[in-house]
Amino acid sequence: MYRTVLLVTLAITLLILPTAEISRAGTGPAASGETPASALSPAQTYVPGQVLVRFKPGTASEALASLTATPSVTPLRRIARDTFTLTVPVGHEEETVKALATDPAVEYTSLNYVVTEPPNDFVELAPEEATEAWPATTQEIESCITDLWMSTTQQGEHLLDNMVPSGTAQVYVFFEYADCDLEELRIQVFFLNQIGAPEEVFNQEGTIISGSGIQGIKVQAWPYFDKGSFPVGEYLTIISLSPDGGWEEAKNRLWHVSTFPDDYWFLGISNYQWPLHSTGRRALPEADINMPQAWDITTGAQDFIVAVVSTGIMRDHPDLRQKIWTNRDEIPDNGIDDDENGCVDDVYGCEFFDGEAYPNPVDTGRWGTYTSGIIAADTNNKIGMAGISWGADILPIKVVRPRPDGVLAGSIADMIMGINYAVENGARIIHIGPRIANGISPDQVAPLRSAIDDAVNQGVLVVAGAGDSGEASLTLPAGFDNVVAVGASGLRNERTWFSNYGEGLDLVAPGELILTTCGVEQYCIGSGTSLAAAHVEGVAALIWSVNPDLSPAEVRAILRESAQDLGPQGPDEEYGYGKLDADRALTQTTHHLWLRTAHQDQRSLMFLLDDELAHSCQRVWNLGTAPRTWTLKSNSEWLIVTDPDDPASAPVPSDMEVCADAGLVPGAGTFEGTLQANSTLIRHDNPETIDARVIYQPHLFRVRLSLVQRP
Repeated sequence: MYRTVLLVTLAITLLILPTAEISRAGTGPAASGETPASALSPAQTYVPGQVLVRFKPGTASEALASLTATPSVTPLRRIARDTFTLTVPVGHEEETVKALATDPAVEYTSLNYVVTEPPNDFVELAPEEATEAWPATTQEIESCITDLWMSTTQQGEHLLDNMVPSGTAQVYVFFEYADCDLEELRIQVFFLNQIGAPEEVFNQEGTIISGSGIQGIKVQAWPYFDKGSFPVGEYLTIISLSPDGGWEEAKNRLWHVSTFPDDYWFLGISNYQWPLHSTGRRALPEADINMPQAWDITTGAQDFIVAVVSTGIMRDHPDLRQKIWTNRDEIPDNGIDDDENGCVDDVYGCEFFDGEAYPNPVDTGRWGTYTSGIIAADTNNKIGMAGISWGADILPIKVVRPRPDGVLAGSIADMIMGINYAVENGARIIHIGPRIANGISPDQVAPLRSAIDDAVNQGVLVVAGAGDSGEASLTLPAGFDNVVAVGASGLRNERTWFSNYGEGLDLVAPGELILTTCGVEQYCIGSGTSLAAAHVEGVAALIWSVNPDLSPAEVRAILRESAQDLGPQGPDEEYGYGKLDADRALTQTTHHLWLRTAHQDQRSLMFLLDDELAHSCQRVWNLGTAPRTWTLKSNSEWLIVTDPDDPASAPVPSDMEVCADAGLVPGAGTFEGTLQANSTLIRHDNPETIDARVIYQPHLFRVRLSLVQRP
């Protein structure tokens, strides 16, 4: 049977700044600067002389054999399951697609349409004048104590959202009073530790106030906390008066210490990382996504892979070099495809160009580096910026590169190969940056849609920006049903003027004037819905850290349901389900404890004790969430659980120490016990149990043999 098949390699076009041209190191088509034969001119909408075709299962071999017998049709390569690129005579692409669509062996076929992104207008970071902070609100009560607030300064500046940064060594209790008549005052501060009962950490009595005024009382951490700073968690300050000899509560204030990383741009007074935590200096306080509160729950599980299908990555950037996925199955620079995944020497990701695979996807367009920094920049390292997921690794996949006219271009076939590569190498989230031009329907690019559907069916969340033309329609791939479509919100907590919107929009996230990684040692500020999508991807990685058993559909539902509703009540085309809220997303996720011991293959502990080794300890690891999110209790008196030194600290994975002591067991023999782990979060699927065994032999003889080597 005569079959004409034309692979139209979809040109994936992104516009970049003139300063974004970066020389490409390593091998591949971009290194030489040569113009590829399949490069599109600006007027073309698809690659001439090629089409994509996907055959129905079990028919591909016979169909390809028939095509090979046709002189004008040449199968180029297999790019996915039953999916191939084919060459056909130039000018016959559309009629070929129509003919193939009627073939019973063909599941679908398509042209390869051009996709573009608008200029990003990123600029290198420069200092800016800070604006005045937004004032905190006060409350009026019927008491001579008219107001109570906490501060971290002697001047009594109000806290934003009653939040104190982690690492704070002292706070101040400020109160305002009016027309008091020699009132005696008591000030108490309680640490509302989730692991135990509320703990009083400050109590001062005897202060006499009269008339009107404002006073501040210093509360230091070192008398109550070993590390000399207030642990992460909730606190309650109470002021009581004693009009009749007993104490009566006059005013109280809840406040909390939240996780603040020590990265330069996160802590800076200019508040360039306002999307994570806005102080009001650059954006409205409510415009952020509440990251410090979310980090109190988890900073992100380690070795979690987020694939960025875009322009590659600047591997030597100081905030990215430690966060790039490493292919442990590949031997570097030996010229062999050791893991047989189709990409030789792909230690740090892969580039796909015109159906071929090349290692070392160096960023020649910056978009991959932009989005990677937001998702998972190296955090709490005292430099640069903070990423959303501290534990995630970026899998860079390059599918677009500059054309001679400066436009970033690739093909739909390259995108499909990149998506399959991400899935095969363990990515749980895929960010897709390149977009298809408006006016193309999902059915016209069915091969790409199918590749995304296959990825989602294998447990991967796929996310893309809604588009940057301000139109009431979503660009593809954001418009596909199985893609989380993200619009951009701005400094005033509203949809930005450039963000696309419309039916199918899931949610919005900050995408205006965003700081992120760019050049080798640079940080830039720019805008775009791809940057908004990166915020969603970082939070999705944290959701999976809280519960690794969730499906992509469940993660998507949490992102939607936890979003802050903006615009008309309920979901709408302007904002989708609302604006991303990291704190609410993690709080609404059912916590599943992800426990490990030294015995990786089984969740158990074993202790061997004798007269010489009478005390032994091992650790139980929680791979997903912070110490304050779980407890571990023993049902046996001879098993001792030691809480961490700082139960409210933020590191992930967190751990607790379990010890067995010979002095506590009834005698010689084997003893079985159980440890029970419980979540302290509101939503959980408690409990989790760990079996423990202690073998105690009082007179166990030990024989030590010297190692003897032959000469």
